[in-house]
Amino acid sequence: RINILNNLGLIESSNDNFQEAKEYFDEAIQLAKDAKISFLAIEPYINLAWHLYYFERDKQAIETMLKALEIAKKNKRKELEKIVYRQLADLHYELENYDLAYETQQKYIKISENLLNEEKLTIIGDLERTSNKQHIAELKKEKLTLENRTLILTSLILVLFLGIVIIYLINRITQRKQRRIFFDKIDDLMEEHKDKIFVA
Repeated sequence: RINILNNLGLIESSNDNFQEAKEYFDEAIQLAKDAKISFLAIEPYINLAWHLYYFERDKQAIETMLKALEIAKKNKRKELEKIVYRQLADLHYELENYDLAYETQQKYIKISENLLNEEKLTIIGDLERTSNKQHIAELKKEKLTLENRTLILTSLILVLFLGIVIIYLINRITQRKQRRIFFDKIDDLMEEHKDKIFVA
């Protein structure tokens, strides 16, 4: 609704309908205030300021643009504050207030640079977080690989140990069988010799 009213104000302003355009801009501004989203009134304020300038209401135009700047600062909307500074500088220039135009332009440049630096810091922060995430992921991958290697090595050692135990048991069983066979043969021989001894 605010955007619609603002656009209707622009249409009436382009048709040189001073009062109708002003009413639309005022209504858009009031609606934003009532809804407690005052930063949405900034654009209607800017358009109203230029509308007043076109109809040679110079003092009102400056006052209106300053209201837009005040709202931007109050809401801590740096991007909107930058836009208003640019519009205010242009308005001062059109009104031939060249000193004020230059002063306002410098503020516009300063806030633009600050925003650019903040954006750079944000990008750097995002890159660092991404890098840290990648590093953590790599460490987890290395840990998992090490755990897998440890598991494989442990399994091989266990298999080898079991193999040795099985071989040992097989040897023991084989030895016992051979010993049993040996003693059986001795018993047989003794039985044979025993018969011969008794016969004699």
